[in-house]
Amino acid sequence: MQMAERQVAHRQDMERIYVSSQALTEGRGQLMAFVLAGLALVLGAALVFTNHSGYGFSLIITAITALAGVNVFSRILEHREAGQRRREEIGPAPSE
Repeated sequence: MQMAERQVAHRQDMERIYVSSQALTEGRGQLMAFVLAGLALVLGAALVFTNHSGYGFSLIITAITALAGVNVFSRILEHREAGQRRREEIGPAPSE
């Protein structure tokens, strides 16, 4: 009985570590994306103000498009994962 209790405690510790590391990784990714997008927008604006408007607007539009694409892609993945979790909770469909 004690072995099972230790095993459950170990499993809970491992899950807690995994969840906290995932949250930390996601936070770092969001910070890096914010910095890169901000840098691209600032550089694009600097190019526009230094009479390189074609390059500047291209950089700004590319940065905005990349951010929108990542947002759409992450929402699609979240939707798929939620559907998969629902299917796992419900169980297999009855066969006829």
